[in-house]
Amino acid sequence: MKRLSIAILVINVLLNVARADEGCPSPCCGGGHYDRINVWLVGMGPTLPGRGYIDIGIFDYNTTEDGCASPIEFIVEYPCASWDIGYRMAGKSWMCAVICGNPNECPEHIVCVGCPGLFTHSCGEVEWLYFLLAGKGNFKVLFKGVEVFNQPFDFGGELEYFEMTFTDIMFLNKDFTEIQTNDIFDAMEAVAIEVVAEFLGDEPAPGIGVVLKSDIGPDSIMVSVPLEETHFNTATYLTLIEPGFFVRIIGDPDETLPPYAEAEITAAPIPYRCAGEPPVTVPEDILPIANFVLWVEEISFELDYFNLCKDGPGPTPGSGSGEPIIDPVWIKDTKNDPVVYRRGNTLLMNVLVECNRTPYHDFQYWIIGSGGSGQRSYTTAVCEGHFNGTNVSTVSDILPRDGPFPDYVGIIDPLNYNWYGNKVGHPDPSNFKYMNSSSHKIYLTYDWPLLEEINVIALDKICDYAQGENDPPTIAELGVAGVYFEGWTYDPRHYPVFADPLDVVRQELGQCSDYANLLTYLYKSIGIPANSVITYNGCSEQGTDYWLFWRYTLIPNAWVCLLSNLLTSCDNQTQIWPFSFHATSFAAGLLCDASFGIIDTRANYAEWWRYYLQPADLDPPDPPGYLHDEPPTFEPTYYDWPEYVPMIRPLPYNIQREFIDFWHPW
Repeated sequence: MKRLSIAILVINVLLNVARADEGCPSPCCGGGHYDRINVWLVGMGPTLPGRGYIDIGIFDYNTTEDGCASPIEFIVEYPCASWDIGYRMAGKSWMCAVICGNPNECPEHIVCVGCPGLFTHSCGEVEWLYFLLAGKGNFKVLFKGVEVFNQPFDFGGELEYFEMTFTDIMFLNKDFTEIQTNDIFDAMEAVAIEVVAEFLGDEPAPGIGVVLKSDIGPDSIMVSVPLEETHFNTATYLTLIEPGFFVRIIGDPDETLPPYAEAEITAAPIPYRCAGEPPVTVPEDILPIANFVLWVEEISFELDYFNLCKDGPGPTPGSGSGEPIIDPVWIKDTKNDPVVYRRGNTLLMNVLVECNRTPYHDFQYWIIGSGGSGQRSYTTAVCEGHFNGTNVSTVSDILPRDGPFPDYVGIIDPLNYNWYGNKVGHPDPSNFKYMNSSSHKIYLTYDWPLLEEINVIALDKICDYAQGENDPPTIAELGVAGVYFEGWTYDPRHYPVFADPLDVVRQELGQCSDYANLLTYLYKSIGIPANSVITYNGCSEQGTDYWLFWRYTLIPNAWVCLLSNLLTSCDNQTQIWPFSFHATSFAAGLLCDASFGIIDTRANYAEWWRYYLQPADLDPPDPPGYLHDEPPTFEPTYYDWPEYVPMIRPLPYNIQREFIDFWHPW
């Protein structure tokens, strides 16, 4: 069986529709000084032998009174006669439809079954109407019972039409399959109509009229259903009703009806009969419809990093902490967790859409996310989804149409989306209705993280410090400055070192190893290789590494390796800082000291590290150096820990302590 891809509409209107509880509409456009209508022939011609079409237009329609008393009628008149053998010619007259009329107050001269009508009040609007006809006769348009258009037609063939008896009518799915029992449809969906009739004569009519009425209002409308096929004396008529067609008789379900309002659409064929004959009983079918309310329920992000976790103390350094963040990261009114993407990567989302109804057919819809952050747009492409036997549907691989994320390390917060759904499919923006909104926080890292898990508080800090940079040395320097200017407590006596470097952030204190481990953690969390480094005075003799200490005059009985009062710590304290070693982080070729806000290459560090040993009673020399040939005479020694300075022992066991009894001059 051939399938039709479009509906042929006898009345094609996109106008305001009166509600059932409002009664008859007010005069057209508020009334006027006179009634008027203009009807003209757009075109007509044959389609098949004995068959053809008439296409008319109507504009400049206005009434001085209630629209219910001012109907526009369309009537096809065929000559009625009888054959000698006694068969009465039928199906030849009074195929009509009404644009403006109330079926409950239909004028007596209108003989259409159910008085198909539609309240419409749009003066000056053009209506396009298309009729399938056969044989010869007159096509008439009546306004308020007065003929305003008469077009004779003769498509030849001298076809004889005998009485047609409609035996069945049914709604079908848009793919022309049978509708499942208890299924329900959205008012914006496309559906098919099939009509079966028995006929006597040469051929059946090329097209029939079907009246569609709603049980929630007085409006009705007629569609033309063309002939699909014949088998002996049985004719089958088939058409596809276009998406959004039912809105014309129930109103816009997205705006004028309650979210869960339901309606029933009744379809009945219009019988062909001669004037003055009593009404003919015809079959009917009912299509239950509702407003399918759609909303975005869940959002998952693809191609992001799935090793992000919420905050909580971790058991070992770098082991991560807390509860892992898993998809979906966003659940309507329930959950909203951040996600991590590499700079310059492309946002990719899977969106779970829910519906307040469960259709048992293929309900097709489209969504778009209108999103942005600041001046940058992340609006998505239009994506297609389907419901069938469930009220949940996942739309996968949704991409922004304006390109990837920026090529820098930072935070996008918030990335806001307004989600819109389209139940018709036509790309006109007016077909996209607002569903709901979502808001997201996106971390942008330099590269893939070098930790098994990343903590959100680490990314909160380093991505904020990075300030939209993508150069590792610059990011390393901004990391030092960021931590230093937090103003957290610097306590060289804090012991042991935190097992979790992020405890510095949580407790806002630490010694140099804690701050070094924190920077190492921050750099590694955004994909920049880093490790913690210990600087101390040492020497190597006969294969043994020594860790050199000496007694300092200003601190009686204190054995120290490094000492300075020339540096101001991160909590803005300047004093004599005695310590046996000093820890920094090494990243992007730089030694990074967040305790004192210092950063430089290892080569330069070998010069200015002497500031850590500057005598307390002397101003810093220029250039930096020692006076009085005071020890130590050795360059600084560095020990690179693979990851972090450990909790208990800052130096490996194979490095020996060597105490030098040297008294710094007073």
